[in-house]
Amino acid sequence: MKIKNNYDGASIEILKIDGKDNIVILSPKEENNHYSNYYNFIVENDKDIMGKVYIKNLTKLLIHNKKDIPMPKYRSSKNEYKDFDKSKICFDNNELIISIKEHETLEISSYPRYTMDNFYEFIRSKNSININNEVIPEINIGNPNGECIIIIARQHPGETLSSYFIEGIISGIIDNIEKIGENKFIIFPIVNIKGVKNGNHRYVDGIDYNRMWNTDGKIKEIDYIKKRIEENKIKMFIDIHCDELTKKDYIRTNSKKERISGIIVIKNYPKIVRFVRALVKQKKIINLVSKSAREYVEKKYKCESMLVELSLMNIEKRKRYIQGYNFIKEMVEK
Repeated sequence: MKIKNNYDGASIEILKIDGKDNIVILSPKEENNHYSNYYNFIVENDKDIMGKVYIKNLTKLLIHNKKDIPMPKYRSSKNEYKDFDKSKICFDNNELIISIKEHETLEISSYPRYTMDNFYEFIRSKNSININNEVIPEINIGNPNGECIIIIARQHPGETLSSYFIEGIISGIIDNIEKIGENKFIIFPIVNIKGVKNGNHRYVDGIDYNRMWNTDGKIKEIDYIKKRIEENKIKMFIDIHCDELTKKDYIRTNSKKERISGIIVIKNYPKIVRFVRALVKQKKIINLVSKSAREYVEKKYKCESMLVELSLMNIEKRKRYIQGYNFIKEMVEK
């Protein structure tokens, strides 16, 4: 069998290829002393016998229980991702084993792959949108001189579901353009371009973009977003993420609402609670001095802010698109 892992959004380590027994042994990439939740590769079984793909280290992801480990999806060509039939996958000795029938070629992924090409394909379907690519893709919609709502996504490149949510947001704004009033939307749909291209999940060169907002001159994409904030009168800042540890979508905001477009709003944890939660559930020590994007912008500009966390346990692309559409529709109608 052959493994391809050299295209945009691909991510897997090849540990061994055994042509005699027609098996390959793989592992998610390591990022900052953890194994990545995101993996994506193409397997081609060019033989006349059944092949086996073994994926190791999945029990070492940032997951609560073995039963919560993301099960791989597959697709042929550019078809939609599907669940494997239960007869084709199994866990044995902490390895995920996938059966590949003779002369079968599949793209296998923990979460749907979404790259810059996917985003540009979506934009081409929206004739009314222009993209500014000065540093990173930037979309401006609404009154050029109005108060600004800034939306960002994919600081963590492996959180691919946020891109379908962003697609829904863009479509929702266009379809409800008459309700925007004097406001302007500035959208940065893919912040971490290098990470998306390389198939990283959270860290790029050991750096978490979402914890670099207190810095200047280190991350050009973040510097550019901060420059655009300075150039506009900011009204609201929205950061879209995905959470691999929760089964429910949620929003953190300084709004008093209990739900926004059906997504529950939860209160901000005190710093000490966040520290303990990360240590116990994620087995990592977070830096409480460095601020996230939302915390940084909210404090510096005294604006309303919002963190949207979509559960990575549910990878229904269409659902995420509809969520994004309804989310922004409610925001412009309030």
